[in-house]
Amino acid sequence: MFSKAVAATLFKPINGRVIVSLPQRLSSSALNQFYIPNKAEEVKFTPKSNKPKGLSKNHRSEAWTLDEIKKSTEEHVMYTWGATDPMRNAAIPIKRGEGVYLYDYSGNKYTDMTSQAINNNLGYGIPKPILDSITN
Repeated sequence: MFSKAVAATLFKPINGRVIVSLPQRLSSSALNQFYIPNKAEEVKFTPKSNKPKGLSKNHRSEAWTLDEIKKSTEEHVMYTWGATDPMRNAAIPIKRGEGVYLYDYSGNKYTDMTSQAINNNLGYGIPKPILDSITN
């Protein structure tokens, strides 16, 4: 619905007929024209290789040093539950796990409360009698 003022501007009766009078900005030169979008900027695609690089030389070593753990964490770990750098700085580097316990590089013992069902039920490591029965 148009207001009376708009209707009086757009619809002008002339000789008993109603003529539609469009304002200049809506004149026929602007109506029904095709939309021509702005040209998108071309994005240069530079793919990176996803080829696996294999295991690092110390991957299967018995124990990693604290520096190796910190370096590997910095290069390969993304903390999804918080900002990565503050979380990484607050994380306690763990040297080993036994049962439901974790041990840091200073020898402090922690109960693992974050691993949920798997490690809380089964624990870390495999006791020697069980390992022997599986492998022999």
